[in-house]
Amino acid sequence: MAVRRGKWKLVVNGATYEGRPDGNKPLEGDDAVFLSDVEQDPGESHNLRRKHPDLTDEMQSMLYRWREDVQGK
Repeated sequence: MAVRRGKWKLVVNGATYEGRPDGNKPLEGDDAVFLSDVEQDPGESHNLRRKHPDLTDEMQSMLYRWREDVQGK
């Protein structure tokens, strides 16, 4: 799942994509929650969640609230 706010994008439980069928691998450990600045890093290669923990928490909460609303819980 992913959420975007301006230049920020947060991906939770994402996967890598290497352009081949066996290239999809789940993000693990610290990268299971991945915050990127898509203006400065369009390839999303640097995880900024440790640099911006408050923003990460806020966006993760937004994502989970949205999921609950969509699922009707």
